[in-house]
Amino acid sequence: MRINPTTSGPEISVLEKKNLGRIDQIIDLLAPYRRGGKIGLFGGAGVGKTVLIMELINNIAKAHGGVSVFGGVGERTREGNDLYMEMKESGVINEKTIGESKVALVYGQMNEPPGARMRVGLTALTMAEYFRDVNEQDVLLFIDNIFRFVQAGSEVSALLGRMPSAVEHYETAQRVKQTLQRYKELQDIIAILGLDELSEEDRLTVARARKIERFLSQPFFVAEVFTGSPGKYVGLAETIRGFKLILSGELDGLPEQAFYLVEVKEIILSTNSGQIGVLPNHAPIATAVDIGILRIRLNDQLVTMALMGGFARIGNNKITILVNDAEKSSDIDPEEAKQTLEIAEANLSKAEGKRQLIEANLSLRRARTRVEAINMLSQ
Repeated sequence: MRINPTTSGPEISVLEKKNLGRIDQIIDLLAPYRRGGKIGLFGGAGVGKTVLIMELINNIAKAHGGVSVFGGVGERTREGNDLYMEMKESGVINEKTIGESKVALVYGQMNEPPGARMRVGLTALTMAEYFRDVNEQDVLLFIDNIFRFVQAGSEVSALLGRMPSAVEHYETAQRVKQTLQRYKELQDIIAILGLDELSEEDRLTVARARKIERFLSQPFFVAEVFTGSPGKYVGLAETIRGFKLILSGELDGLPEQAFYLVEVKEIILSTNSGQIGVLPNHAPIATAVDIGILRIRLNDQLVTMALMGGFARIGNNKITILVNDAEKSSDIDPEEAKQTLEIAEANLSKAEGKRQLIEANLSLRRARTRVEAINMLSQ
C-alpha cells in the first residue's frame, strides 16, 4: 500500500494492518491507530494535537524501530524549534550520528511564501516513500496541519489564476487601497502643517479618501437591534460603481456626510408634464426629462443639479437619468451664470423668425435653470 496524504486534519499513514501497540492506553483501547490506515486529529489551538504527534513519533521509534516523517506546513517557528529540541532530548534525533535518528523533519513555516508551504506536504510524502521503498522500513507520516496545506494551495491558485471577480473589480479595489494609503501617509503632514499646506492634488486625494471611508460603512441586518439602523444589502456591481464614481471625481461636489449611511428619501424631477416626486418603491415608469432642477433629498440634506433635458427610467428602487448636460449646483460659477443669463435675455430680444425664437428661448431656460440651481444652495 502506498502512503498518501489525507484530505483532512493532521494525518498518519502507516503500513500493514496491525495495531501499533501501546502508544497510549486510551488511544490503544478506544481508538487504535492501525497500520495502513489514516487518522485525522481535530481540535482548536493548544488542545494537544502536536503533543500527541510527538508522543507517537517517540514511541514508534523506541518501541517499534520504525521511522517517522513530520511535515510542518505553516508551522510557527517556535513550534518547529520545540519539536526539534524535544526530539533531541528524547534521543529520537541523534545529532552526533544522524544515521541513527528515527525522524525526518521538513518545515515550511507560516512566514514562507505559499509555494514553499504547499510543497512541504509533498516533500514529506516523497521522503516517506524513500524510507519505505529504498530502506524497506515502516513509516509514520505526519502532516501538521492539512488545513494550512490546502490554504497554501489556494493562495498559489489565486496568484497563478485570474484576479478576483474581474479586472474592473480588481482595478477599483486597488485604487481604493492606494487612495486610503496615500491619505494615511498625509495625515502626519496634515496634523503638523494643516490641510491648506497640501498640494491641490493631495487635498483632492484626502477629500476622496474621507468619502471612501464613510462609504465603506454599511449597516448590518444582525446589528439592527443595537444600532437602530435597518440593515442594507448592496450588490457587488453597485459597490464597484459607487467607488468608481468617487475615485473618478464625479462626486467631488458632494459633502462627506452624503456618503455615510445615506438613504435617499425623495427625488424630485422635472419632466415634460411637470415635476414628479420619486419615493422608495415607486411604480416603474419611463419619462422625458425637461430642462429644470433635479432635487435629491437625503437623510437631512438636499442635493441639487441643473439638468438640460433628457430621459429617465424608474424601477426596482433605482432611477437612471440620461441627459444632454448636467451640472451640480456647487460646480456652477455664479458670476458666469449671471452673465450667461444676461446674454440669453439680450439674444431673445434680438431674435427674428421662428427658428431663432425657439433657440433663444431654450438658451434662456437653460441659463435661468443654472441661476436657480445656484440660488437653491443658499436656501
